[in-house]
Amino acid sequence: MLTVKQAIDSGIEHALNGPPSHAFEPLSLVNLAGQHLIGMYRWEWCKRRVASLNLRAGRDTIELPDDFAGLEAIETIDNTSIAVRMVAQSELLQIKAQQVMMPSSVFFVAEAYVDDDNDPQRRNVAALQVFPTPESSMDGFFTINYRGGWPPVTNEMPQEVALPLPNDGSCDALYLTVLRAFARGFEEDDQRSLEQELERIAQGAIFAAAKASDLRRFEHRGRIRNGALDTANRSRAPYRMTLNSLPEGLDA
Repeated sequence: MLTVKQAIDSGIEHALNGPPSHAFEPLSLVNLAGQHLIGMYRWEWCKRRVASLNLRAGRDTIELPDDFAGLEAIETIDNTSIAVRMVAQSELLQIKAQQVMMPSSVFFVAEAYVDDDNDPQRRNVAALQVFPTPESSMDGFFTINYRGGWPPVTNEMPQEVALPLPNDGSCDALYLTVLRAFARGFEEDDQRSLEQELERIAQGAIFAAAKASDLRRFEHRGRIRNGALDTANRSRAPYRMTLNSLPEGLDA
């Protein structure tokens, strides 16, 4: 596991033969490199995060985790009697504007970015907007599966803390390569060379190796669904198919 201290020593100071100039804090470069790495690819290790969200009476906004980067799935605490439907923010506005009485057993949710009225420093906070507005409170009402972003590394954290990268080290080399590129680009104030270096990294073997490792991370994904065979086998279908019913000569 790559720690904050190792990133500064082996990434920034190694690239610059010393600490960066006073214009750039090392942790700023650590975070910029992490944000760039997260955006290079839809990493599997970013897509498997789970969180519980609390419902609060009279509040139609639920704050999301700090590292939230996109909603993958959402369930309610009782998905047999209370349904939840993910919609776009524009669709949620249309539903609200219709002013139609909605059943209490259905919640519509949309991703949004809101400002914290109680803290002017917290702007564009990731949140879920919920409709209809809850009439009662319940802890853990929603469970979400989400894509994680890069949680900021701050001065309050000890430098021996591990960076939010895979524990197997499969992205360490890529991260250090990106971090060194940012360190040199910002120190030399050369945006063009930084962009060229990041493009070179995206075409290189280190990035390819990290992607290959990521694809092997969850090789078994369960039975393939929503294909012709699966559709035919649903209880509402008028017939059923099995693998034995494929025409002769075709492999399953």
